[in-house]
This record gives sequence, structure tokens and C-alpha cells, in this order.
Amino acid sequence: MDELLHIGFVNDGREIPDEITEENITAVAVSSEKANGNRSAYLAALNMSFANIKDAAGEIHIAPDSCTRKYVRFTSDAMSKILPDAPEAASGWGTRNHYFYEIINNAGKAVYMQLALSAKNIPDDLKEICEKINEHFPSKQQKVNWQWRCPFITSHVSIREDMSDEDIIQILSDQYAQLQEFEKKLVEAMNEEEQ
Repeated sequence: MDELLHIGFVNDGREIPDEITEENITAVAVSSEKANGNRSAYLAALNMSFANIKDAAGEIHIAPDSCTRKYVRFTSDAMSKILPDAPEAASGWGTRNHYFYEIINNAGKAVYMQLALSAKNIPDDLKEICEKINEHFPSKQQKVNWQWRCPFITSHVSIREDMSDEDIIQILSDQYAQLQEFEKKLVEAMNEEEQ
């Protein structure tokens, strides 16, 4: 198989399929050389295919203009209700939203997921929400004038060179389940704040 997955940041001239389903996730992942031996591109392809499946199911919303080989960035309906978009696109990502969930590809050697918050140009009402999130789920970095915060990070899982696509997808599924559990707890905590 000579085609890569649909990844907006892959520009090697090959035609990339638009539709990705659970049935063909591993079949379309990368060429038999696993992207010519480029582990980072290979893991980026699997990360994006995983996110595309969740996006197609309506569970998340990928932000293709904010994705790179290292980061697959997305939002969720529940988190966007907690931290809605600002009037202007001025966050650290140049977007109206001041958060992203991220699937992070560590040079093809490890993968993890996190919730990242951006305080760059954040309106006061949204910064107050971020502070409430931090009260319930304290970030490792506790700076007064913070620019970035990560109140949730999964464990970093090493990706062995001989690891199968199915094993990597299982790791992503496990991390996504942790992310969903975090989001559920965050929604409950924020709902209690409102009562």
C-alpha cells in the first residue's frame, strides 16, 4: 500500500484518501515501509486517522489548520460549553478558542494526550473559567501570569518500532477513554460550581 492517510500537513505529492473508517484504519495507514522509515510521519498518520474516526462519529471536532506532525488538535462539544470561543481569534494558536485537546506525537517514539489552555489575549471571563478548572484539576505549572496550562495529561506511552497498528490504536483508544473520563469529571465539577 503506497498511500498515506489524510493528513493536512503531509505534502509529499501523493494522493491522500478522504474517507477513513474503522474498517480501513490500519489498511490505509502507511506504505509497507511505514512512510519510508519515518516513524514520526507514521505515528502522525495513525494519530490523525484515529482523530478522523472520532470526528466522523461526532465525538470531537478536528482543527486541521492547527494540526502538525507533532500535534493533532481538536475540541469537544462539552469542553466548548465550559470554555466557549472568544470574540476574536487571538489565542496562542491564533484561534477564537482558548483550549485544545491534543494528541502528541513525540518524534514517533511516544504518544500522549492532553488538554492545553492558552491565556494569550484571553478575555477576563474566560480566564476566570480557566482558573476554576485549575482549582479542580491543578496544572503542574502554577505561574501567576501563565500563558499555557495543561490540567490533564495522560501518561506518555512508548511506541516500539515493531509495534503493530492495532496496538498503537489500542493505546490511543485507552488514552482517549482517560480523556473522556477527565472531561466527565470536569463537567460534573463545573456544574457543581454553577449550583
